[in-house]
Amino acid sequence: MARLFERLHVQGIVASLDATWSTAPRPLADVEAALPHTDIFMPNQGEAEQLADVAPGAQRMEDLADFFLVRGARALDTLLFGVTTTDPATFVTVTAVLLAVAAGACFVAARPATSADPAVALRQE
Repeated sequence: MARLFERLHVQGIVASLDATWSTAPRPLADVEAALPHTDIFMPNQGEAEQLADVAPGAQRMEDLADFFLVRGARALDTLLFGVTTTDPATFVTVTAVLLAVAAGACFVAARPATSADPAVALRQE
């Protein structure tokens, strides 16, 4: 990955790296070599803590940002600032939105069927 990011950087292409949760024993080793060639690095708080090998909530976000900037990252960004991987409010909100969309889709699909006369529908089979 580091060589790919280096080639992109040499060609002037902006490269961004979005971290994901990893089960690797040392996930930082996988991304550390690519950080100097990464224009935007986007871990969430949980991913940053895992990569920095610190306990959840043990460091401020600014300290975590400094940890990655020292290792070569040029800019840090997060799409969900302050949202951890186990944030209950996020899980509840996302679940509620998905259920509402699913219920709406079911209603829209079933509405025409409720206006059909069952006897006519059965006769056509």
